[in-house]
Amino acid sequence: MQPLQSHLDQWEPVISSLVAADRGDTVADQALDLVLASLGEHADWRQVVAVLRRIRTGQRDPALVTGLDPIDTVIRLQLDGSAMDLLARDSLTSGL
Repeated sequence: MQPLQSHLDQWEPVISSLVAADRGDTVADQALDLVLASLGEHADWRQVVAVLRRIRTGQRDPALVTGLDPIDTVIRLQLDGSAMDLLARDSLTSGL
């Protein structure tokens, strides 16, 4: 397995938890808190954790990748496509 794919595989549950928490899953929300707190203690992951926290609060600006290293950028971009679409769609419909 390539190193980048290994990182993506490790972060997939975090991304899934972010989507589930955004959709109201309180268990995923609590788990996400713990995981992000733990990962945020590691210098290698601080920036991407900060970006995921911003996404969690509703920020969806594609410029959130600015300043991330290549691996963090790819992890963030994993939210593009279906996961980010779900978050955006939920944000739009929650205002209805």
